[in-house]
Amino acid sequence: MQKTLPRVLFYSARMWSLLNNSGEGFGGGETEMWTMMRGLADRGEVCVSLLTAADVPAETVIENIPVAGIPSPRLTDRDSRLVRIAALISYAFGIGRRIQQSRVDVIFMKLPSFEMFAVAVAGWILRKPVVFRGVSNWETDEKNLAEQIFHGSRLKVRLFRFCLRRFNRVLCQTQHQRSELNRNFGVEAVLIPNVHALPDVITSISARQGVLWVGRAHPGKQPQAFLQLADANWDVAHTMIMAPAPEYSALSAEVANAASIQTNLQFQPGLPSGEVLKLYELTRVLALTSEAEGFSNVVIEALKNGVPVVSLFWNPDGLFLPIGESDVSDCAAAPGFVTNGSVGVAALMMKRLNQDDIFWKACSDMATDYVRKTHSPDVVLPQYEALFAGVAR
Repeated sequence: MQKTLPRVLFYSARMWSLLNNSGEGFGGGETEMWTMMRGLADRGEVCVSLLTAADVPAETVIENIPVAGIPSPRLTDRDSRLVRIAALISYAFGIGRRIQQSRVDVIFMKLPSFEMFAVAVAGWILRKPVVFRGVSNWETDEKNLAEQIFHGSRLKVRLFRFCLRRFNRVLCQTQHQRSELNRNFGVEAVLIPNVHALPDVITSISARQGVLWVGRAHPGKQPQAFLQLADANWDVAHTMIMAPAPEYSALSAEVANAASIQTNLQFQPGLPSGEVLKLYELTRVLALTSEAEGFSNVVIEALKNGVPVVSLFWNPDGLFLPIGESDVSDCAAAPGFVTNGSVGVAALMMKRLNQDDIFWKACSDMATDYVRKTHSPDVVLPQYEALFAGVAR
């Protein structure tokens, strides 16, 4: 008897920007989701398809994965609540038609957004199980949801809470997120780590130099702090890849202008994913200035390439070693370090990692070992296969 495979439709609003190699509008989350989709498709235990918020040519197939698109409505702040609700309903029905055409068993999506509400409604109308994966720590409490994600809209927070409690499964990336979702929303989330393909070879230390920052223009990423780090270590090369975001165009311009006058800082306003991945092979340290993350895919991409991380604030489930100024010169090796917001301490640790080859190598080995044991496809993909098989029944 032939085995029936679960048919899973992945929804990602910004995935088309990654797949058409535009270099804009996507982040590490899209790269990681595509890695997961390709891995599941290659293993043959799940039938995978993609729906994205774009005008995609008919019958598009990329790496054996069918891709369909339905552009999301173009709304502005001037649109009334009635217009927004009508657009949401219309978009939900459009997505519903696409889901019906795809004949799927399970819908998978992430990120709280307008599109998320529409996908959830469509799934419920069609009685399809919906799996939602949380991404950021901001998604685990209502205050940050309102301030950091929904720009003060209490209605969207209430809608998110309503959806979160009715999804068939809610996934998270860290133990901290799991406990916060339970405490703040009464949701029992399932922890499945992000999945990342491992490089065949780790570049030798002789080919590496400097400090790298990768992210998109967003106040929560605190890109200005990286400018301060570059200023503090004027004799160390710094590279900044900041993907533009239309909603934060003023921030993008401010950072780009400030970066242009720093002689030890190379600024690039976004790059195709493949070009960004090559940079990890050439750098010694990744700087992370974000106030909050889920489990940053940028961090995992760095760690899997043997790049230690220096973080100002974020420390996922205690992976990074907390340090103060007195610890920099003699602390133990670790995959990463966190400085409790101190730019000065972070700059000192970055300098040490650029100058002390033995210390860097020990940290680098710990970084790759961690990713291999926690985030590799052989570890993570079977967890997703079991999840989808259970939900699809």
